[in-house]
Amino acid sequence: MKKGLVVLMMALVLAIAFVMPAMADKGVDSKGKVIKFAAVGPLTGEMAVYGVDQKKGVEAAVDNINAAGGLKSGPYKGYKLEAIYFDDKADPKESANIAQQVVIGNYFAEIGPTNSSPASSSAPIYDRADMPMILVYASDTRLTHSGYTNVFRIVVTTDTEAESYARHLVKTLKHKKIVEIWENTAYGQALHKSFVKNLKAAGGELLLSESIDAAKDVDFKAILTKMKSLNPDVLQLNVTYTPGGLIVSQARGMGFNVPMLSAIGCNNPKFIEMMPANPGTVYLSPTFNQLSKQPAIVNFISSYKKKFNAEPSESAALAYDAVNALKGALEAGAAKPADVKTFLRKVDFKGVTNRIRFDEFGDVSQPSLPLWKLNKNKQWESVN
Repeated sequence: MKKGLVVLMMALVLAIAFVMPAMADKGVDSKGKVIKFAAVGPLTGEMAVYGVDQKKGVEAAVDNINAAGGLKSGPYKGYKLEAIYFDDKADPKESANIAQQVVIGNYFAEIGPTNSSPASSSAPIYDRADMPMILVYASDTRLTHSGYTNVFRIVVTTDTEAESYARHLVKTLKHKKIVEIWENTAYGQALHKSFVKNLKAAGGELLLSESIDAAKDVDFKAILTKMKSLNPDVLQLNVTYTPGGLIVSQARGMGFNVPMLSAIGCNNPKFIEMMPANPGTVYLSPTFNQLSKQPAIVNFISSYKKKFNAEPSESAALAYDAVNALKGALEAGAAKPADVKTFLRKVDFKGVTNRIRFDEFGDVSQPSLPLWKLNKNKQWESVN
């Protein structure tokens, strides 16, 4: 009996010995010297342009890192990175399903989702599994202020957006009477709530605020007619580029020539493509400053254009920084997924969108966003 028990115990020890390396090496291909991570965003559907651009930003960063010889230090020095992409269609349910697959799969970390609503549904899943989640474009402030320890974010929060928009409208542009159109999504709700508070604090007056369904609404003339009758100083577009472009076009078509300030979701070449020949006065307050002459930004734009034959958008640039943040954590010493949250807090570098240094909430530095104006050639130029 004792001999049989000893044999059984030895078998259990051997079994555990085989299982433990596999657990420790989650997301690590030791033979191929590759670290695998998941990247989640909409590759199809209404929001696909953001997810596709995010994917391109991830590809650009991974290619650059690997071409330079991979990781330069840390337990995986010399290893290269590999991204596995998932299409969540910007659907919260699909994003949650993908999160379940990722946390039980062979991935070291997760980058994304792109949008706030899908991020809200999947964040608790990644956090419970101790899987690092690096948000790219999801700016709803609540995502990093809900007690999660494994959620980090590259884009600024909706609170920072709203403060910048309100200040630019009232202090920089000297407008007092404002109307607002916002998207009825997790992102839009958070941005609208913060915008109302910050506009009041800045001394502006919100004459009218209307929400829209960005996935369904395409005719905004009724809303614009009501707003035109109020004779506002400016229209705040707290929307993404598709409704934003349609709103500009329809407003100008009905003679509503009020200046407009658009949110970071409109920092996409397609926003301009959707406008009429004479879009009037349109401003943009971005987090990715393509007009900057900083070498890191100039070099990123140049290499991105060579690779994709297109200008990088906000989500592409933010994704590029997200991958480099993960690289920084790995090089600083992260040996397994559970380590990443510790070593991400040691990361500090000048990204192409911002200084990437995380605070106690998992948010990056929160700068004041710049202000651009569309010129007569339909190109952005800096106002401040």
